[in-house]
Amino acid sequence: MKIKERAARERADEIYLELHQAYSSPQLITKPALLKYLTRERDLLEFSYYQTKAKFNRSSIKDLPLNVLSPQEIELNSTVEKFTNKIQRDIKEGNYQPATAVEVYSTRTNSTILIPCVRDRVVQQALTYLINPIHEGRLCAERPKRRPSDAITNIKSDFEEGRIYALKTFPCKSYRNINRELIFDYIEEILKPDNPLIDLIKTTFLPPKMRRGGVEVKGKIPGSIFNPLHSTLTMMVMDVLWEDVKRVNGYNAELVRYGDDYLIMMENEDERVKGDFLKIMNRLNLTTLKSPRYFNLGSDNLMFLDHQAEVEEGKIMLKPHQKEVDRVKRRIRRGFKDLKYYPHKEVEITVRLSEMVGKFLNKFQLCDEEYLEEFKEFIYREIFKVSDYGFRQDNLTNKIFS
Repeated sequence: MKIKERAARERADEIYLELHQAYSSPQLITKPALLKYLTRERDLLEFSYYQTKAKFNRSSIKDLPLNVLSPQEIELNSTVEKFTNKIQRDIKEGNYQPATAVEVYSTRTNSTILIPCVRDRVVQQALTYLINPIHEGRLCAERPKRRPSDAITNIKSDFEEGRIYALKTFPCKSYRNINRELIFDYIEEILKPDNPLIDLIKTTFLPPKMRRGGVEVKGKIPGSIFNPLHSTLTMMVMDVLWEDVKRVNGYNAELVRYGDDYLIMMENEDERVKGDFLKIMNRLNLTTLKSPRYFNLGSDNLMFLDHQAEVEEGKIMLKPHQKEVDRVKRRIRRGFKDLKYYPHKEVEITVRLSEMVGKFLNKFQLCDEEYLEEFKEFIYREIFKVSDYGFRQDNLTNKIFS
């Protein structure tokens, strides 16, 4: 990770924790002014740009004629600083409007999504980073910045408490037709009605000035990647509606969510819960790729957040899915190959490898120790291979596992 990107990430994390603390503390009457993080500082917008670029590069959609919509095109014609300065100026002067979008149709899911340009996705990502800690501060004051491992921990604890059935919902096809009134009502509830950030959020829902037409793809369209703010707000409202339904009906069920991945943990298959959850989906005008279905954690093959649930001797084990492990290993092998051919970029490549290894170990830290040891052995073997090219084995090991 480059120095500027690292600095932007650190500042964004500071903002996240500041907001979480402010909105989870009822004693604090005066809340931070949210718009200042977009108009007075550039760090959050720059961090959002780097996040958008990373998601764009990981996207499964190929062969899209995005042209000026792609992050690479921005870097060729401008600098990230100039790009974010222009967004900052538009927001400060009240001139921000959604610009360009491409309409994409997926033959696999028979659905269409309007993909906003990078400029608009950066603004959505920044707003998401401002709204998320406020929502989490209200619902879960003691745990800021929830991670995938938190969701996995919750599944384990629910299983131990006797909730052996999981109602799994699947990602939404699109967020184009969501019930905006419910979303706007929730935004006004968690923020003051006269907060200028509300107007900016509502602006992101306006139709773009220019629409580029029909591109057809065979793969699934990841709507949560291309419309981060709209998907996040929808999931927040779904959290609140579910808590209301659970309280009114007295369900002994717990919701486990990370991003747009949902599980409802229960003691038995209760069709009322499934029916009520579908009613929430209908209220929000959401359609999913598949209908929600029940899994018995003791006998069914449940996949959640790249983990596979297995029950052994009465204990639940969540093991990393082999496809995900193979994907990470391929990326790490590529990194070591780069190290061999570009030794002058040793610092940059080892930092990248260290981050990849750290993410994997953090994501799967609750798995069986056997899996983690096998993964570490794989890293040691790769380090040993490049040690023949003049790299000290102990130095590389310390840097990558730091």
